[in-house]
Amino acid sequence: MKAYPRFRGDADPFTWLYRIALNVLKKSYRKNARRAELWREHQEKHPSPSSETRTAEHAVLEEERAQAVRQAIAQLPVAFREAITLRYIDEMSYEEISTATGCSMGTVKSRISRGKALLADLLADKV
Repeated sequence: MKAYPRFRGDADPFTWLYRIALNVLKKSYRKNARRAELWREHQEKHPSPSSETRTAEHAVLEEERAQAVRQAIAQLPVAFREAITLRYIDEMSYEEISTATGCSMGTVKSRISRGKALLADLLADKV
């Protein structure tokens, strides 16, 4: 671990590692968002000739939906937002999330379930 020499001991080692993991998660989220943006740009530059209008409409609708989902996720309480992000954006298993967050498996499942329910409420009239 290349960051370990910089650990000052001011915090619990788990807290320090958790912060590193969250920073890696944020970096991964930004990277995946950039990939999606590049794909959309590619699709806009190279639409299929037979369905150009349908593709443009679909792209607009998909972007609106994606924006609504991003905004809804941002409105979730931190614990639910982290669980949802780790599960559905980073595609981590429940076990991996439990290890990364230091929460029990039941807590992870509960946070994901409650986070999904909150998202459904937030997105009910938007998507």
